[in-house]
Amino acid sequence: MNKTFLSVALAVLSLPAFGQEVKSRSIAPASSAAVSPVSVARKAAAPKLVSAKKALSSETSASWILEYGERVDVFSEDFSKMTTGSIGDPDINTNIILDNPDNPWTNVDPAYTDQPGWGAWAAYPADGTVAIFDEDGIDEYAHINTPMLDLSANDGVAVLEFRARTHRRNNSTLIIEAAETYHMSPTWKIMEEAYSEVDVTPEWQTYQFVFRGCESSTIFNIVPQSFPSIYIDDLKVFQVKPYIGMPKSLPHSDYTGTSFTANWEPVA
Repeated sequence: MNKTFLSVALAVLSLPAFGQEVKSRSIAPASSAAVSPVSVARKAAAPKLVSAKKALSSETSASWILEYGERVDVFSEDFSKMTTGSIGDPDINTNIILDNPDNPWTNVDPAYTDQPGWGAWAAYPADGTVAIFDEDGIDEYAHINTPMLDLSANDGVAVLEFRARTHRRNNSTLIIEAAETYHMSPTWKIMEEAYSEVDVTPEWQTYQFVFRGCESSTIFNIVPQSFPSIYIDDLKVFQVKPYIGMPKSLPHSDYTGTSFTANWEPVA
């Protein structure tokens, strides 16, 4: 199923803060590009956070990053408040979406999570896990995204970690991505990294994804890509405090047209 980061939710009432409504929109590959999320209805699903660019990696382990520093845990969610339903029979009769959410990216009822601010569509409780449940594969808005997280420390590098498995015996695939929302401002920055065709099997597996350029209000988005019904559990976000400090770059000086002097602050 083809999905775009800024595909439009079909609705009547829009949120003006999300900018102009368009029929379809993709994200430019430049990491510095700012984009404006489209308007959506208060009761509609959020537009997808899916980049149009090809994923930079399908790697699902970031254990290598711990060679460079100490793990610093920032956020965790075990979905223990989603008590009804079960693996194989999620509680599709329980609506975890607020009746009148102010923002579709934060539309999950906080009674179902340890921390408020989650966003989702076609997501249901399943015995201490969350099911992104779409057996017909027709709900293009099926997804779950984290709350806004302050990941500005440690050079803005963060790792998203979670466990996942499929609903049936078939394999499935996911898209994993992130955006700096600038506290849900009209313009967002899409992270350079994007991961597509992430293979999910009927057995529980742990996945890790590295993102760079995170700031003070970054969100992560998990999007089914094929045979969408999956279960997510034990989601964590951590950063790495480098063993060796990084110098802070400063504006250059002495520019002559053919050369300049690079400047930086010394490592403390």
